[in-house]
Amino acid sequence: MKTHVTKNYYPPGAQMNTLATAVDRPSNTTPNQAALNMTEVEILSKAKRYMGGVAWPTIITTLLAVTTYLAVLAGVILDYLPGIPSFLVLSYLVYVVYTPLHEAVHNNITGRNLTLRWLNNGIGYIVASILGVSFTMHRSAHMTHHRETNVEDKDADLAYKNSSLYSLTVGGVLTLMQEYQDYFGRVFPKASLTEKITVIVELFVFVGWRVAVAMAGYPVEVLVYTLASNIVGVTLLGLIFAWIVHQPYGETARYKNTNTILLPKWVHRPATTLWLWQNYHSIHHLFPKVPFYQYEKLFNEIEPGMVERGAPIIRV
Repeated sequence: MKTHVTKNYYPPGAQMNTLATAVDRPSNTTPNQAALNMTEVEILSKAKRYMGGVAWPTIITTLLAVTTYLAVLAGVILDYLPGIPSFLVLSYLVYVVYTPLHEAVHNNITGRNLTLRWLNNGIGYIVASILGVSFTMHRSAHMTHHRETNVEDKDADLAYKNSSLYSLTVGGVLTLMQEYQDYFGRVFPKASLTEKITVIVELFVFVGWRVAVAMAGYPVEVLVYTLASNIVGVTLLGLIFAWIVHQPYGETARYKNTNTILLPKWVHRPATTLWLWQNYHSIHHLFPKVPFYQYEKLFNEIEPGMVERGAPIIRV
């Protein structure tokens, strides 16, 4: 049997959550000993089945998210769409487009198909321009996050560690600032000429299109719908993509440094879909080459092995 250890959970702005969560831990006995004796080879074998292919759901998600973002942005700027609903949609789409950026960073969109690597990177460049970051720079920072997960002074995501709404809002800005500082201070001077030119062009493009729209007579709209909405979207990103899945930021070991969050059955499917499966973020840290939409399937296959290794599985 599994034993359930209840641990306190700390949401933004609160010292202690009223919501107790159960974290699965292994026990000494089990009715299915074979399942709980899952070896690393068996776990890796299951994971490999989900790696390497062309990720068509990610490509479709990107097309839908980017076209919707551009349509809503154009509609609200030209007064065809109401402001508040448009602002909320754009904010959520900022969260959504980070997923294809995240997948592109890991070369997951076209997998082992090297002839289509241009498509993987092209998607990364496009969605990064919406987010206001450099795809090249973010790849460097994100790989550091994987190598140094929850390690003080090395993992930029620790900017979210202080569980307050202020830190979650400012955390995204601080993380971005640290990415720029680290990249231009450490990586850029040693980068190839091609990479340097690429990063400069990226920065020019994502600043340039906003300046162009502002100069066309819509400066307030640019501030509200491409900057303020980005702050809201990045705050959401920090809350459910970074903060909640790494709390309490105390573990650095494989299997233990990232949470899996299982929601009540009545809300699990719609919430997981809107979350883009990042409540299974532990699967990503275990196997970064597995596409996001396969996280839940792989989790269901290897959960006994994760429990056996002390992976935190939070049941809300």
